[in-house]
Amino acid sequence: MAIIVFGRVDKKLLLIVLMFVIQLVHLITIYEGANYYQDTFVSLLNDFSPIIGGIALYFIFKNKKNVQHNTSGKSKKNFIYVIILFFLLGIHASVDYCFPYFVTEQRYKINNILNTFNGVTIIIITLVTLFLLKYKYYIHHYITMVLFSVLGVIADVIMGGYKIINFRYAYIFIIVLFDEVMISSYMKFMMDKLYYQYTEVLIYYGLSKLISDVGFMTGLGIYEYKNDITSDNAQYRYIFNSIQTYFQTTNVTTIIFFQFIFFLILFFIKWLLYVQIIYYLRPNHTIINDEINVFESQIIYKKIENAELNIKNTDKYYTFIPFILQMLCLLFYFEILELNFCKLNNDTVKNIQKRERNEGNDKYESKEARDSFNNNKIELVGQYYLEGDKEETNEDDDKGETKENND
Repeated sequence: MAIIVFGRVDKKLLLIVLMFVIQLVHLITIYEGANYYQDTFVSLLNDFSPIIGGIALYFIFKNKKNVQHNTSGKSKKNFIYVIILFFLLGIHASVDYCFPYFVTEQRYKINNILNTFNGVTIIIITLVTLFLLKYKYYIHHYITMVLFSVLGVIADVIMGGYKIINFRYAYIFIIVLFDEVMISSYMKFMMDKLYYQYTEVLIYYGLSKLISDVGFMTGLGIYEYKNDITSDNAQYRYIFNSIQTYFQTTNVTTIIFFQFIFFLILFFIKWLLYVQIIYYLRPNHTIINDEINVFESQIIYKKIENAELNIKNTDKYYTFIPFILQMLCLLFYFEILELNFCKLNNDTVKNIQKRERNEGNDKYESKEARDSFNNNKIELVGQYYLEGDKEETNEDDDKGETKENND
């Protein structure tokens, strides 16, 4: 008897593969094309792209059928829910801008232990979705997530991250962790429980992020001006002048390609895939691309230069081992692979559904088992779907059929 067997591989996992490709292109562009774009303007495009793309999709397909499955027939949408999303993104922006601005020492920066960060994230997101979204988790989930977290700590030890970080601001790390998890989980809650379409969530996400980012940029710029911080140290006082200088000194073709075509399209695809991963899969699935992105950054570009701590840049290649083991843990966590011993695969979605079919009753049935992965469709941009090995177009808008959302 095989101790490892295949679980259920769903077509919706292709979204994660596409996100991996987009993140790799983004990573290469950031490091290799740094002389061709302006950082601040790219950050603003990162906020504009989901707004522009979301509005375009919303109006293009506004007359198409509602793809949300609302059994009550009553809308639960309320502007207060958008305000909550804005509040969560505002917390994230405050940490992104204020913390690195006022705490400049390298030893306090969280990017020294990003593998550990992801390890703690998967634990928190499991707990948050357990209570907020009522997901069910079993022994194989808890075992693999703990192993994933431990391996993340090992990877950061190998990279020397713990030698160059001070936990004086550990509470900031905790705030960031909870806030990031709450953002993705709350977006899932909006789509599943409040019946927001993902195009709407995409628009609200972009608007909230743009307002928060511009607000903190402006606030820090005023702070620099009132405290007479010089241009040598100021990051935001002359921010618009730096954008103007970039447009005046950069080739027009470069500006049009990088700033207004490449990044706008790249970021739109990135955020569209991010929202669709949350919608069609789970907020938990975002951890896959986060960990891959960290590994790519460390292996391809990260150079540790700290002679005092005697950290060698070649040490990063030893992280291949914990990274591969982490990916293996995630395969079991998401039930793509199953451990076929000690009843560790007894409560996977595939086997719960199998027992239901064999016994013909609801003895083992749970709402999660009924809803999870029953529909093998991916809505691309409104009425176009991928189902099985073929593409399907649904043009019957008058029948009022709805696509059932699955967690």
